[in-house]
Amino acid sequence: MLSILSGRAPRAELYLLLTLALIQFTHVVDFMIVMPLGPRFKEVFHINSSQFGLMVAAYQFSAGVASLLGGYIADRFDRKSFLLVLYTGFIASTVGCALAPGYGVLVGCRILAGACGGLLSSSVLAIIGDEVPGERRGYAMGIVMGSFSVASAVGLPLGLLVANRWGWHGPFVFLALLSLPVLLFSLVRLPPMRRHLQQEKPSSMSLKEFWSILSDPLHLPSFGLIATIMIGSFMIIPYIADSYVANAGISKEDLAYVYLVGGICTFFSMPLAGRLADRLGEARVFWVASVLTVLPMLVVTHLGPTPLLHAMVLTAFFMVVSSARMVPVMSLITQSVQPHKRGRFMSANIAVRELVNALAVFIGGTIIAQGADGHLYHFELVGYVGAASALLAIPIVYRIRKV
Repeated sequence: MLSILSGRAPRAELYLLLTLALIQFTHVVDFMIVMPLGPRFKEVFHINSSQFGLMVAAYQFSAGVASLLGGYIADRFDRKSFLLVLYTGFIASTVGCALAPGYGVLVGCRILAGACGGLLSSSVLAIIGDEVPGERRGYAMGIVMGSFSVASAVGLPLGLLVANRWGWHGPFVFLALLSLPVLLFSLVRLPPMRRHLQQEKPSSMSLKEFWSILSDPLHLPSFGLIATIMIGSFMIIPYIADSYVANAGISKEDLAYVYLVGGICTFFSMPLAGRLADRLGEARVFWVASVLTVLPMLVVTHLGPTPLLHAMVLTAFFMVVSSARMVPVMSLITQSVQPHKRGRFMSANIAVRELVNALAVFIGGTIIAQGADGHLYHFELVGYVGAASALLAIPIVYRIRKV
């Protein structure tokens, strides 16, 4: 990865981005691996789509609440120390998931994992905002957020293959073992990060002060944008794997190859989206990607029996254009707040995102019904909501750009 980045930034900055990308990769895999395991969880625990949606929503609701509460302290500590404490908690929660004896305990461990994951996401974004100059921030976002595509290309297929061999416990055991060397690497490679403490003394941690972050008119468009994007996306994404098995006739074993192709494509497309955002402007890249996202949203939610190759191509296109929206969005958002408020702002932003995600997953689970034959019904309805939200987000981006 360093060879890919060379010439774009100082070497110390490259190591910082690599470390953050590794942290993002592991906790993104932890979140994502649950969704393609949906058919397996439903079979093992004898749960329906709503109960599976509750498992996913519990993680995201916890992430949202933790990010909101974490805003009280995020800007008052060295960002390295704060990040490593959270990452240690994430590893512990992953071990708990691996050892969970049943559905109820697993949901509890997912709540703990969500709390750590939400705070990790906001901390990583705040570090990029502090440590990377504005002219390279879009590219840096593309690299770190590229962990999403690497998680899809490597983590998800590998996790599914491990689950095929050792059961649903296997991916969590593997992820915990993988995360330990990442923790040690982060401890060694991350420098102290106290620049935000030197720019201006952090304001008090009162509820009134934190509410001002949430209600600031300059920040509201950013919160609205994240909510609009996520409400449509997460009524669809958690149920795609289930629909491929139940409606499209794809086997649980072949899901690994579907996600492998999509992840490889996004691995290359997200850094490209970052470069295009730096060169052409964030808003322009966003609206093109948003318009292109509408088509696969509608197609994937209307699928009947589908050949594996067609599912691979469709998933890859969906993942590329959908993920391309987030690179310019996060670059715009991190620039819309003052540095000494950035940690609390990003905590609030992640909180809005995760709480909206949880609501979207819950709503999607109540709309979708599963027949006695296993077929998912009404999935097309959430597709219409997703398409509408993708288009509604476009004018909000232009509002943020004018702030």
